[in-house]
Order: sequence, then C-alpha cells, then structure tokens
Amino acid sequence: MRIGVTFSVGLEQYAQKMQKELSAKGHAVSISSFNIVPTDEELGRFIKDAEVYVAGGIEKITAKVINSARNLRVIMKFGAGYDNVDLFAATRRKVWVTNVPGENADSVAELTLALMLALARRIPFCHSLVQQGGWKIIAGQELKAKTLGIIGLGAIGKSVVKKVQGLEMNVIGYDIKRDKEFSNQWNVKYHSLENLLRTSDFISVHLPLTEQTKKLISSRELSIMKENAYLINTSRGGG
Repeated sequence: MRIGVTFSVGLEQYAQKMQKELSAKGHAVSISSFNIVPTDEELGRFIKDAEVYVAGGIEKITAKVINSARNLRVIMKFGAGYDNVDLFAATRRKVWVTNVPGENADSVAELTLALMLALARRIPFCHSLVQQGGWKIIAGQELKAKTLGIIGLGAIGKSVVKKVQGLEMNVIGYDIKRDKEFSNQWNVKYHSLENLLRTSDFISVHLPLTEQTKKLISSRELSIMKENAYLINTSRGGG
C-alpha cells in the first residue's frame, strides 16, 4: 500500500519511526515536512499516488487536494482535530477520514500546566529581565487555593484535572456533557460557562473546533472574567 505522511518541522522522529515500522510491513511510505502551510498544489503533488494519507501537521486538506489523489482511500489525522479536512469532499469521494482522539492528551495537559506555572511565577518576564542584565526580586503567586476553570472536560481536560491535584487548586469545569463519575472521583464541580468565567483565576480551554465552539470566547466572555485572571488556550483556534 502506498502511504504519504506529512508533518510539521520538529516531529521528524515520529514520522521516521512510522516510516520504518510501516515499511517493514511491506508498505511504500513517503514522508515530507512543512514549516509553513503547503499550497494545494504542493500537497496534491505529494499525495497524488497515495492510497492512505497520514496528516500530522498544519496542512489544509481541501477538495482540490483530495481530488488530486485519485487512489486515495483513507485520510488519517494524527491527533484529535479534523477541522482542516474538507469532509464533504472526502465523503463525495468515498474517502474515510479517521483521527486519534486522546493520543496527545497528556502532552497537551503537561503544556497547560507549564503555561500556568509560567504565568503564575512570571517566568518569561523574569527570564527576559535577566537576559537584559536586570536582577531584582519579582513577586509571583502561588497556585494553591486558586480556582482553575476548565472549559471542555474531554481527554485533555480530564488529564489536566489529574495533573493539578498536587497543587491544591479548586478545580471547576464546564462541558455540555457531564461525567458525574469523573467529577465525583476527582472533586470537580460543574458550572455554567458564565459562572466559570466569573469565578476562575485561571481558565484553560480544551475544546475541538466546531460550529458550536467557534468564537466561544468573545469580547463579552472576556469582560466577564476577573481583571487579573489568566486565559490559556491550547485547543484549536477559530476566532
């Protein structure tokens, strides 16, 4: 089977491992990296002979791209989001579109925790100050007893909940689907979106990009937040 794999610069080790393992099973695997979004023509040329296309980067898989690959049978998104795939065009061509939700949940949750600590302790500012020759005491803040509001308690949101337990934060959540078993086990109280925005010191967004979530945080939502609150968005853009 002919398989095309694209990925963002910096993810070479994962793509090369995939190429090695699939090649060992007899598949013909081609890989390519992009540090900017490839054009329809560039991407179309790369996958024109592919039967399976694994997209692991910043590609826009448009109708033109899909129609460039006459043998294409499957588009696999290496991750949860598939908002960059023209599903109508794929369906019309009878091309299966798959994803791997939750695969990178721990990785994104760790990044979220790192960003929260960096904000609370003003690490980027202090780092920049030292680089410029400054050396003075800068006060940060503890995360202990602060309220963390998590918007979207799917795989990533739940992973964040588990990882902040040792910080002794007050964790609240918002999701259209409420997992009572999880909330009871991890002591997470569900709130309305408005109440979460009003009461949280740190707000972390973990949502897929859909018509329902697009522009979820607008000027109105920002105005509801505390003046000194922090907003962390590691989910998919769509402003």
